[in-house]
Amino acid sequence: MLDNYDVISSRKSSISGHFTLLRNDDILNHLFTKVPNYKELLNDKNFQWFDEIHFDKYLKKVTGVLKLRCFWKKDLLNVENNMDSHQDYHLDRWLWKDGHLINTKTNEEIMYLHFINWKNSLKKNEVQYNSELNSFFISYNKIHFFRHSNFFLFVNYFKNLFFGYWIRERARTVRYKIFSFNKRLIKYID
Repeated sequence: MLDNYDVISSRKSSISGHFTLLRNDDILNHLFTKVPNYKELLNDKNFQWFDEIHFDKYLKKVTGVLKLRCFWKKDLLNVENNMDSHQDYHLDRWLWKDGHLINTKTNEEIMYLHFINWKNSLKKNEVQYNSELNSFFISYNKIHFFRHSNFFLFVNYFKNLFFGYWIRERARTVRYKIFSFNKRLIKYID
């Protein structure tokens, strides 16, 4: 794969900030310097998503001209609700077995999990590096050897129905829209 592509991204059709490989050559090593205003963007105190927005946009523009071979045909990581990286608070959803990471619901194999919204809940790890193992489960709260009981899966399912990640995201979006509307309304009234 490395011999056949200049850019490999884990995100379908775009650069992934958490996993993108660029061929180590003179053109690609300096390509970021061709992004308009790259110095200002990189020096800005505010987060700019330089790789995932600005570099991605520029790369798509010059891929044909520079004859770059990009692998971004499919997502190589966890995807849920058409959004990569983010996922609900699942128990036993992921199984690592003999070097393969498998979604236990869909049986789909992925390259890696991004823990963007599990960072604060994934607290326990039963697996040790020196353990003789060929499989373990990855849940939102721990990495473990044995499946949860049906009772815990049932309770967790209902917990996600009312307090899960996607419910919280929808609530956050609604709060933001209300805040933005109020801000515009106050500006209009004044």
